Amino acid sequence: MESTEGSADCLPIDFLRFLFVRLSARDLCAAACTCRLWDQLTRECWRAKAQRRWRHGGTKWRSLALSGEWKQLYRERHMRDCATRAALRDLPWPVRREAALATLVVAGDDALDELLAAATAAAPQGSMPPSALTRSDCASRRRGPRLLGQQYWTEVALAALRKREAVSLLHKLAKDSRIAEERPEAGALAIAQAHYPTADLRGVERELAALASELQRRMRVKGAPTGSLQALQILNQLLFGPIEPSSSVVPCEGPYVLQPAAAAVLVKLAGSDGGLGMRGCEADDYYNPANSMLCDVLARRRGIPISLALLHLAVARRAGLGGRLELIGLPTRVVNRFIPTAKDAEGQDRRGADQSGSSIGTCAGGEVFIDVFGGGTLLSWSQLRSKMVGLGVPVQRSHIRALSPGQIYDRMCTNLYSIYRNAGDMSCLRLVLELCGAVAEQSRDLLVRRYRVSLSLEDWTDAAECLEAMTASIAAAPLTPPSLDVSTAAGTAVGGMDEHLRQQLTTHMSKLRRDLDDRRSAWQSSSVVQKHRPPSVLFSVGTMIQHGKYGYRGVIVDWDTSCRMDDAWIKQMGVDSLPGGGRQQPFYRVLVSDRARSNGNGGSSSTNGGGSGGSSNSDAAAASGGASFSDSYSTGGDAAAEADTTAAAAAAAAAFAEVPGPYGAAYPQIWQAEGFGSQLRGLHNRPRAEETYVAQVNVQLVVPMPPPPPTPAAVASPPRTRMMKPYERLEARGLTLVAVPYDFEVDHPDLGYYFEGKMPGAPHYRLNAALRHRFPADCEEWDTGSVGAGDCGECAEAWDWQIGDTWREGGCDSLRGDGMRGEGRR
Repeated sequence: MESTEGSADCLPIDFLRFLFVRLSARDLCAAACTCRLWDQLTRECWRAKAQRRWRHGGTKWRSLALSGEWKQLYRERHMRDCATRAALRDLPWPVRREAALATLVVAGDDALDELLAAATAAAPQGSMPPSALTRSDCASRRRGPRLLGQQYWTEVALAALRKREAVSLLHKLAKDSRIAEERPEAGALAIAQAHYPTADLRGVERELAALASELQRRMRVKGAPTGSLQALQILNQLLFGPIEPSSSVVPCEGPYVLQPAAAAVLVKLAGSDGGLGMRGCEADDYYNPANSMLCDVLARRRGIPISLALLHLAVARRAGLGGRLELIGLPTRVVNRFIPTAKDAEGQDRRGADQSGSSIGTCAGGEVFIDVFGGGTLLSWSQLRSKMVGLGVPVQRSHIRALSPGQIYDRMCTNLYSIYRNAGDMSCLRLVLELCGAVAEQSRDLLVRRYRVSLSLEDWTDAAECLEAMTASIAAAPLTPPSLDVSTAAGTAVGGMDEHLRQQLTTHMSKLRRDLDDRRSAWQSSSVVQKHRPPSVLFSVGTMIQHGKYGYRGVIVDWDTSCRMDDAWIKQMGVDSLPGGGRQQPFYRVLVSDRARSNGNGGSSSTNGGGSGGSSNSDAAAASGGASFSDSYSTGGDAAAEADTTAAAAAAAAAFAEVPGPYGAAYPQIWQAEGFGSQLRGLHNRPRAEETYVAQVNVQLVVPMPPPPPTPAAVASPPRTRMMKPYERLEARGLTLVAVPYDFEVDHPDLGYYFEGKMPGAPHYRLNAALRHRFPADCEEWDTGSVGAGDCGECAEAWDWQIGDTWREGGCDSLRGDGMRGEGRR
């Protein structure tokens, strides 16, 4: 019988090329070891594989690409990705976090693709019906877990990278204004990108380019010369004019409901002769950070004066509007000034009409002011002065000064600083202080504020950088002769300082640095001390609970054998009068759920030995974030007071439902970013972070209800909640169990700081590696006692980001040498 086996050399070359381009990196290395022909053919595949895998990177890779060494480029970048993953896995450990974050920041753009891939893999894929989440359907269950830890720490790393990029770009734009003259929106986009670290905001530039092309088309159709007042009126009509009724794009209904991203969606909205309808935001939404983000201004078509003026200028510069268009910074208001350099097509020069039809007289120097906050109205100098007087801000001719790019970005950052300071958002406050320092002329005071904020956030690395910068500024200040007038430390950098004052400040900086090192050492020591749970502490870390009195829900992140608060707090909350031992009973740190992600949270409670049922107003209490949290342990008051508290919580919940986020109302969006950040979820619009300290007597356990039976035969069996073994032990002691929907989850922005994630239907969260080391008994209870909602062998791969790579092909294999096969996953 003739053999059907053939030699590999007999395969057609075209077929081999077709095959090799579809192989993974590991298989491609193995194929290269077969023969010289295959090794030569595989070399042709590395270019496409590298270009498909990486879209960002430093300039040092360009030399390898130009020389055609694509396999070496792929190998070195793959090893850099492995280092990025190793640093990402070290972030949950407090002692390793500083070095890991420094490694990622130094990598810069080389780590960006790997971090974005990790963020995309950890993004929620949407809820699944409970019927699909059964023990027999493992493949369906694997799509359910939310990788909170991977998502949280990836966002932390991306935020650090985006912040460094924004600071570098803003510093460059402030020093060299030529780039900002061509692209005035560059600094504003950098500020927005720092707030949206996981979003791809390149679509903003495409939209601006499309608007510029539309402006050029309209100018050609109407014959408007560049630099004329008629061209300015066409620009105002495009941005501020009403939307055409026949527009093919209709704004979405409801808050933050976005349409799919598409090129030139704003141009489609404007139509052939209409506009975008942009205007100033409402008074109650003025202090919303979204009004300062260029991507949100495009999406909401609302903004504050400086953001609308910058958008107006960006479209004009891209389209080549001509003339002299610039931002004018008045007190409490920013307007644009336009000085035409050409006559209109009708022969009219320096005279026109605004959108309301009122004429604009000839002004000194032919200038015209554009009130972008008022819908693009054209004003003369006298009309502008009268308008500002009506606002209670009289202006003089000396106030008419054009803002430089650095001053524009400094003013935007200053607005955000005031918003975050009043809102108490320390993380965003620290971010915007660093952005301000990149464009401010004198940053000494900003460094002092940033140092204090970093200390409150326990960011020891940033605090040390502030001290080093302040020390360097003191050393660089010029020496002056001693003076009887003692200047402040903030003003010495301008006028210099004498040698005695310099020595005093240097000594003070050294003392601050020693205090900082001591605080950092104490924090690191306390973060790695193991806590072995005694029998008196009934609830482990990661358990979902409900407050027995106020009904809010949350998850335990730490416990104490007794109350560790000071005597003033204990007396104010009436802790000693609590049943169960007063201050001597265990207390728990609980992350309070801001909103529930399930379809309904009104559940029943099952108890053995009595107990109160689940509160029907639990969601309202959880969303209130008001007095109910601060009075959690007060036992005084009557039923009427409790009813008032419940009503206030319900009112707060209703208001919160209409106004999501801590800063203001949401508007329908017609444009969205691309990729993982398509919902425009940023650092400034995260859910509210509430944390409370709960006595053990007020703790009720939250138990998700099981999914419906998969077979009709199982319907006849009596329904019973499948509980974990620890729950059965606690139920036997008379504790209250609260039943919730199967897909219930706690909504808190800092969940990923403590936990890796949660399987659907599980009553607890999976601790990350650092917490498993600190609370060994807490994780052992769930790992050994899980029934039904635990992790099966195949589903355990969902948590593989801590030990390997689950979002890249080939795992953590290392490509060693030309033609050598990589090592397998460990």
